[in-house]
Amino acid sequence: MSEYGIAELRGRSDEEVIAALLNIADSRFQEQLLGEARRAGKIAADYRIPEGHRRNLPERLDEVLAAYRARGFFSDYPFGTDLSAEEIALARALRYLEERTASRAARLRTMLDALLHGAPGTAQRAALARMGLAQPRGMSERLQQRLVALALARSA
Repeated sequence: MSEYGIAELRGRSDEEVIAALLNIADSRFQEQLLGEARRAGKIAADYRIPEGHRRNLPERLDEVLAAYRARGFFSDYPFGTDLSAEEIALARALRYLEERTASRAARLRTMLDALLHGAPGTAQRAALARMGLAQPRGMSERLQQRLVALALARSA
């Protein structure tokens, strides 16, 4: 079992087990694993992972589950967490910033967006305090505050 499915393995041959496991493996690793299985002689040289199993990616899960998460299903931490609601919101916000600042151009766009977004709202105060940005000292901290506020708003 993986986040991409369940493989029924009981009573199957080695080759069938390998194929079933490849089908539920993360697609970022499928080709490497298939190559290793071929080199070990555990699967036919002409075996191809079926097209329906080639999109086993975290992004695809996020796409599929987005509508359900918006309705309150499938929490980010289904087995529980010690994180507070603010910390969970901040983790989401920081992932948002990481995704949108990968290149220099993206960083500049995101900073401009944060500056145009305006001052943080009252709902963001506790999270900003948690980050030590409730009372920014200097331009750098003000920019950081705006970036975090933007990310909190956009990732909510």
